[in-house]
Amino acid sequence: MFSAMNYDTEITAGKKQIEMHRKSENLFQQALHLQTGISTKDCMDLSSVNFSRSAVEKCKYFDEETYKSRLEHLPPVKEGDVPIF
Repeated sequence: MFSAMNYDTEITAGKKQIEMHRKSENLFQQALHLQTGISTKDCMDLSSVNFSRSAVEKCKYFDEETYKSRLEHLPPVKEGDVPIF
């Protein structure tokens, strides 16, 4: 049986995951828009996005934790390659 303390911990962890997902999605959306002029909310076209640190670190939504979180969900690239998705 879950105690109130465990419940609060689970809720807090869930909220953090949701917030990280939102930040990550905002960063990716902004990188896509800045590089292509396309908003994924308005379009179903496939586009490639340079998601290297130098390409996205000046985005409004960039922070180290968000960047690393998004990278974990993108396909791996070979060493030396620019991560373009």
